[in-house]
Amino acid sequence: MRVIVYFLYNFLVIPVLYCLFHIGYYFNDKIKQGIKGRKKLLRGLKNDLEAFTDKHPRFWIHCSSMGEFEQSKPLIRKLKKEFPRGFVIVSFFSPSAFEHIKGYNESDYNCYLPFDSKRRAAHFISEINPDIALIVRHDLWPNYLYELNRRNIPTILINSTIHRNKGYEIFYQIFERVLYHNFTAIFTISEETKKYFIDKNIYNGPIKYMGDTRYDQVIYRASNSSRIVRPLEKNINSRKVIIAGSTWPDDEQVIIDAVKRIKNEGMKIWLILIPHEPNKESLQNIRLKAKEYKLSYTKFSELNAQKPENNKTDLLIVDKVGVLAALYALGDICFVGGAFGPGIHNVLEPAAHGKIIIFGPKNSNSFEAQQLKDKGVAFEVNNADELYSLLTSILNKTEKLKNLGKKAKQIVSENVGTSDRIVEQLKHMYNL
Repeated sequence: MRVIVYFLYNFLVIPVLYCLFHIGYYFNDKIKQGIKGRKKLLRGLKNDLEAFTDKHPRFWIHCSSMGEFEQSKPLIRKLKKEFPRGFVIVSFFSPSAFEHIKGYNESDYNCYLPFDSKRRAAHFISEINPDIALIVRHDLWPNYLYELNRRNIPTILINSTIHRNKGYEIFYQIFERVLYHNFTAIFTISEETKKYFIDKNIYNGPIKYMGDTRYDQVIYRASNSSRIVRPLEKNINSRKVIIAGSTWPDDEQVIIDAVKRIKNEGMKIWLILIPHEPNKESLQNIRLKAKEYKLSYTKFSELNAQKPENNKTDLLIVDKVGVLAALYALGDICFVGGAFGPGIHNVLEPAAHGKIIIFGPKNSNSFEAQQLKDKGVAFEVNNADELYSLLTSILNKTEKLKNLGKKAKQIVSENVGTSDRIVEQLKHMYNL
């Protein structure tokens, strides 16, 4: 089975993907960025890494995109603390991550992951020469995993989880079971995930419940949010604040509709809206929607040009990346986007600030969303009417907001420490 899967992947899937990527170069800015960023990567690696050849142990951490990179940050901090002479290289598949990490210097080297061919995978691994490879969550590339396995390089899947639906059941049984065979160990986010791996016979090697490093990162970011938040606090002016983060157009339609109705009833309210991707198109769509609903607005980038306390608009449109986690601290209630679109985004960031959380119906992809919902600190709505009713019922209940918020933060705090556990396990398993 393994031989057939690798044969089909390299002689059918890889050529098709290669053609699609290079066709997409002319139509998609992200694909264009990714191809350009990888153009001279392999040729430059040897020179770039020459200054690090004496550093050991060498850890390679691979992340798909920005979300996985955030999950890796507390682990990077822990590795650098435990191994001051160690070397940490972080690779990314997505341009949305790589283009936003400039200035990040906690790891020793950051780069794109070259496209997954047998030759490129072998070349890349030879140059970075890792002692241990750590793959975050689910970005599994067959040729890289095969090459790591062939060289007997310990390869660990961290923050592992599984989407359990019928479509994925078939996919795992046919394809990903072959890929999981290459891992030396798997660290899951929950006992439930660990049990699922075992019951479905997906992976027969060492599998351990470690938890999720995202809890470590959201607590860290929450404790360092004051620099961004403090200047904006003067804008509140006794208004109730709703933060809508990582939103897609369908989310924005629902939240703007509900906020407009609340405003019409005389409640003083301020909506801070942070789109999932603040590109020109998404920002323009929000501005048009605000005009349609007769909501006054200003952009986050314009606040520096005016005294913050003079901003009394209904809507603040955040046109900057990297500030969402901090901005959740301002909210009386936080709306997490994606659940009226492709699927819910990170609910732990607002929970770490002690906030009540609301989201749409597409939330089954998030273990944490289910946990917070079960504990009564997160609420699901199916449309603007339900959101309006929920907001009006709890926005003026100050004590309820505080009590539920404390409970949300406690849930997050109880789950910190995964990065420490992972590093201790690596030290124990590989005598580091």
